[in-house]
Amino acid sequence: MRSRLKGKRKAGEKVEWSEDESENAYDKFKNRASTKRKKTAAAKKKVASRVKDAVVGRRQARLDGESSRKEKVWGDDSSDYEMLEDSLPDYLQTRRKDFDRNKNKLRRAGLQLPPDYADIEFSDEERLETLQERPDFSAEIKASRPYKDINLTHSSGTIPAPIAQYLRDYQIDGVAFLHELFVYQKGGILGDDMGLGKTVQVVAFLVAAFGKTGDERDFKRMRKMRRCRDQRWYPRALIVCPGTLIENWKQELNRWGYWHVDAFHGTGKEEVYQAAKAGRLEIVITTYTTYKMHKSQLNLIEWDCVVADECHVLKERTSETTQAMNEVNALCRIGLTGTAIQNKYEELWTLLNWTNPGRYVFINSLRLQSTC
Repeated sequence: MRSRLKGKRKAGEKVEWSEDESENAYDKFKNRASTKRKKTAAAKKKVASRVKDAVVGRRQARLDGESSRKEKVWGDDSSDYEMLEDSLPDYLQTRRKDFDRNKNKLRRAGLQLPPDYADIEFSDEERLETLQERPDFSAEIKASRPYKDINLTHSSGTIPAPIAQYLRDYQIDGVAFLHELFVYQKGGILGDDMGLGKTVQVVAFLVAAFGKTGDERDFKRMRKMRRCRDQRWYPRALIVCPGTLIENWKQELNRWGYWHVDAFHGTGKEEVYQAAKAGRLEIVITTYTTYKMHKSQLNLIEWDCVVADECHVLKERTSETTQAMNEVNALCRIGLTGTAIQNKYEELWTLLNWTNPGRYVFINSLRLQSTC
């Protein structure tokens, strides 16, 4: 509230009119987009120059036999990221700084660890042996491993036994990768080929992120948390996908778990938005086109994770869809694709830049050939 009131005059306070100040303010407002582009371009040019100097210096060191000399390259200093911060929306800059500050101050307590239900009572716990579980496959589908929870040691998450028993080794590795990104609020790409179960890995990761157990109690967790007097944090996830995959996502979520999920698409979007904003939905599904048209509304919600299915849709960095998705209000950004590169390396950079804004610098193939 303090930030909103900053700069506002009090009721009855007189303000002297200045024609010069008015003109300067108008010019500054009119040229704000151009000024921001110039500042971002200058920052990128400076970073690219530093990368080139580092590469040339490293090659020269090898030629001179000074292999022990260590050159500074992109990623060694967080200041590289700060140079490109101005290209991000203000709400993302604020969220990133707040999260990093809490992580440094609170250590593990500042991470997005799964919600703790230790002091929350579930009446169903008196009949644990009879609780229904998901997935509920027929006997024809054989389990891949014993019926046992899998602990994710690097992120303090758990894949519950009902789901874990059907996952293959590479899928467990994928779930661990995604959950670690979530806990540390970073971004990444799951680039498995088509048919290897990217959707299942995402659902299993979300189960771990929400601290669910794979049984009927999962459907009550959101309501239980909302009733707590201390207003505990509970995750909210956004899934963006092509329109043809909305129903597929609904089916997979319901097949592998118990969720409060709805689609922000077509009629009834306002009701879905209000429910998500009030914390009555765990997952919202929308399309790239719908998100682009309603981004100003959807970005009012602080999403704890956004999943971009078929994220190669964002391969062109100048497209309206890509530019809109760059503004999505989430620090943890996960892309799913089987074709991270389709025609040129710039497409991969565009995807990586979306997952972790400002962390990467793009050098075209000709410059790479001449400097490496």
